[in-house]
Amino acid sequence: MIGLRPVGIIGAGPIGSGLTHNLVRNGIGVVLHSRSLQNPARTKASTPTPGLVTVAESIQTVIDTLGTPRVIITAVSDTNTAKVLTELLDVVDEGDIVIDVSNADAVETSLRQLDYAYRGAALLAGGLASGEYGATNGISLTVSGDGAAYEKVRGMLESIAMHIGDQPCVCYLGSGSSSHLVKTIHNGLEYSLMQLFSEIVVVLRELCGMGPRTNSRHAAFLE
Repeated sequence: MIGLRPVGIIGAGPIGSGLTHNLVRNGIGVVLHSRSLQNPARTKASTPTPGLVTVAESIQTVIDTLGTPRVIITAVSDTNTAKVLTELLDVVDEGDIVIDVSNADAVETSLRQLDYAYRGAALLAGGLASGEYGATNGISLTVSGDGAAYEKVRGMLESIAMHIGDQPCVCYLGSGSSSHLVKTIHNGLEYSLMQLFSEIVVVLRELCGMGPRTNSRHAAFLE
């Protein structure tokens, strides 16, 4: 198992910033990079222990700053996932572990995992639930990919996870990219329910006269 050494995070949006706060709160240093250097600087200043956060100007700086074997979490937008993981592929060393918690396509992740394995590194697919709140206060995460690599980062992931009783909300789903497939299904269900609730609100407002300032709409949902 890799000890609780500094972790690289690429992406300083809501998820990357939340993970930074979570790691720092648990005594784990972070080397943080984002295309916009203002976001990492702002994230660093807002953490309870800014000294545990190093702002990196580039992905290469992240690589140069972290000790080997490295653990790097990518938390970037879907449109930037391919670019970031391709750039990382060119600079990772044997034994490095990259955990991608973006909403990536499972098939594309499978192909990337083969590319990383060819270099002796590991790309783990991470399905991160509960958004910014979970990233900040306790992750709920499914992981798939190389089992040996997962065991090396398991302790770190469990240390920043939400717990139900004494059980951390981190689950290993096996080899491959199944975690990203599960997250895709999860998102489909979630957004379908959001759309359903939105349409119900429109029906209650337009057809039943239940405006936003009345208790009748709330009562209707409870029923």
